[in-house]
Amino acid sequence: MNMKKYVSVFAAGLIALMLASCSNEEGDTGNTEGTEGKERIAESFIQQLADGSYNEAAEQFDETMSEAISEAELAQTWEEIELQLGAYIDHRYQSTEEAEGYSIVILEGLFEGQDVIISVSINEHEEISGFYIHEN
Repeated sequence: MNMKKYVSVFAAGLIALMLASCSNEEGDTGNTEGTEGKERIAESFIQQLADGSYNEAAEQFDETMSEAISEAELAQTWEEIELQLGAYIDHRYQSTEEAEGYSIVILEGLFEGQDVIISVSINEHEEISGFYIHEN
């Protein structure tokens, strides 16, 4: 399996694990302040990864995510992403969607070699429940 598929499968598996194990029937009220707060959390998380601040990024994980991926694994995953896509340049906010009690913030990730879509799942406690990177 090539590295790009490995990273996508790894991240997709984490999201599936998070959604399956942390299902919540209460949804976000959809207010603007809540959406903007989730956007800031997602953007901060991605910037921390880009800056190599893996400890700070991992501190935002919910309990299940913390058990699923260590700080070292998070660092390795991000480094493998940059090996495949080139150095991280920036990101742009696209939208926020609600699904099964989670806010999913969609960002366009800009890398030297390729632009991608980054989805960051955030639970009702404003913790990162998963993230997924796929082709734009």
